[in-house]
Amino acid sequence: MKKVAYLILTLSLILNIFLSVELYKSTQANPASEIQIETLKNELNRLSKENNLLKKQVEVLNETLQLTKKSLEYYRKKYNTVNVSTHGNVLGSKTVNLVAVSMEPAGFFEYKYVGHVLQAEIEIINGEGRILTNIQPKVGIDLQNSLEAAKEVAEKVTGRKFSNIDIVVSISSNEKIEVVDGPSAGAILTAAIIATVENKEMRKDVFCTGTIEKDGSIGQVGGVTEKAVAAAERGGKLFLVPEGQGKIRKLVPHETEIIPGLKIIKYKVVTVNLQDYLKEKGYNIEVVEVSNILDVINLVFAK
Repeated sequence: MKKVAYLILTLSLILNIFLSVELYKSTQANPASEIQIETLKNELNRLSKENNLLKKQVEVLNETLQLTKKSLEYYRKKYNTVNVSTHGNVLGSKTVNLVAVSMEPAGFFEYKYVGHVLQAEIEIINGEGRILTNIQPKVGIDLQNSLEAAKEVAEKVTGRKFSNIDIVVSISSNEKIEVVDGPSAGAILTAAIIATVENKEMRKDVFCTGTIEKDGSIGQVGGVTEKAVAAAERGGKLFLVPEGQGKIRKLVPHETEIIPGLKIIKYKVVTVNLQDYLKEKGYNIEVVEVSNILDVINLVFAK
């Protein structure tokens, strides 16, 4: 974007010089051509204003780039996003499935959401209260923020401070995908941290989507249907969703026959239970709404 602005500015300056030369030639060759001279002057003034505007835009772009660099450096230092080797220093670990969505081409200028299952390994090591991440595929700052909230909630639930340990979160995928960044894994990651600290077993057939808020409540997310399908295809028997998202909206076709042999198909939006929708698609998975982290760990932890 910065290069484009500089290119436009350079081309505009070259055009100004060209018009100035043409204005001079026109004045020398035909002094009486006042209309042409006035037109060129007006055009030169207009381009001069555009140059000034482009200069300001370049300055703003430079300032924005500097702010972005500072922001990235801030988050890098705050969340210590580094590759970590924990061999021989692990106090506890748990592995849990995550569900995410990616955007994939569905036609010419069309895209669709596709659900995926990722793996997350939570490790507790001796440390300084940090959150260390090793993530592939790469996701952004939203996940980092959700991990900070997950840590705070886990401290409240377990009744202990994590000042002398580090939490290492390693997320991986068997597929080469670029998932849509977001905090939707916050709820299950919080449960996994609690399970690791308290050495609790977690069910492998339970999947969950939902953000984690600092008061322990579960927030709503997007791509619930696609995530539920991905969980069901991976053998999930129970899918936890935020409160209010157990129902989804879908388009239902409705045919109207105008004359014999001529039909018009109209679509209308209807609200259906997600579990019923999945059953119609041939998936056998139970959908349960959860409102807080205690609901999640009650269903995720093995009895």
